[in-house]
Amino acid sequence: MKPYQEYTIEDFLLDENFVAWVNQSNSATKIGFWDSFLTEYPDQRTNVIEAQRILSTLPFDTAGRPPEVVAQIKRDIDAQIDYRSKVYIPKKVNSWRWSVAAAVTLLLVSATIYFLRAPNEQYQLVATNYGETEKVDLPDGTQVVLNANSKLRYALAEEGNAPREVWLEGEAFFSVTHMVDNKKFLVHTSNLTVEVLGTEFNVNDRRGKTSVVLSSGKVKLAIPGQIDTSSVTMQPGERVQYAEKEVTQETVNTEVYTAWQNRQLMFDRTTLQEVAEILEDQYGYKVIITSQDLSQREISATEAIDVDDLDVLLKVIAKMYQVKLTKNNNTLRVEDT
Repeated sequence: MKPYQEYTIEDFLLDENFVAWVNQSNSATKIGFWDSFLTEYPDQRTNVIEAQRILSTLPFDTAGRPPEVVAQIKRDIDAQIDYRSKVYIPKKVNSWRWSVAAAVTLLLVSATIYFLRAPNEQYQLVATNYGETEKVDLPDGTQVVLNANSKLRYALAEEGNAPREVWLEGEAFFSVTHMVDNKKFLVHTSNLTVEVLGTEFNVNDRRGKTSVVLSSGKVKLAIPGQIDTSSVTMQPGERVQYAEKEVTQETVNTEVYTAWQNRQLMFDRTTLQEVAEILEDQYGYKVIITSQDLSQREISATEAIDVDDLDVLLKVIAKMYQVKLTKNNNTLRVEDT
């Protein structure tokens, strides 16, 4: 088997675990593997993002398609596939791999017309690199700011009275447009679903934990598998976190959790461990803190810190926490002074 670090876009498209990761159907362990892979091999991020973009627009079965369309797809594949190319698939293969291979091949030979979905079935995937954010305008007018190292998938067109839905991996801030028909807006994460009508809130879905911070309005969280806390209602100024099947709800300074939109970092009893996780999740560093006591060192600050210049940010963090930061390629070692 070819090592993942040598994968092409086509290889990623044909990898079952990769496809499951993009569709958020992996286990937490496998999701962690792909996140670690991108940290270790940042040169592959361009291929990964392009593969994600392609997968977000492709169907993975032929159910419900007219027989003549399916037959034409197969005829085109048989006639135009280059069996010496990287997208060659043996005859004995399960259906999803055949479908992905077919889609890749048709893309390469400009025959994707047979794979076009109806407008209300098309999805868009937006993914950000380490250290970058991106503003996304959804079809309903909702505005989203996507944080670094994050992915957002949404439908390109609404479907009747169905709820508006997006799928998030990473972190994003939502300013949801209220609809006159009170149509729901749903944000799906790996752990829970956020249900809103019109409001502003931040969602962070990383490391097997999901955190929701409400700036204004009102939201309800649906948590699968929970009995006593299956529906949690939030008020402005609250933060709810779901981790290891436990729910915590508290009042917080929401600006601490939304300052990243302005390329800033705020500290409110923020531990060094929390800062390390930000550096890992948003900038791709591997942070090593030399002691447990040091990792729990916390500080508060009245003013936010700009994060546009990463080298300056690291110097400020070192001074504020009174630690020594040693940078070696993509690794940061943190020691007490």
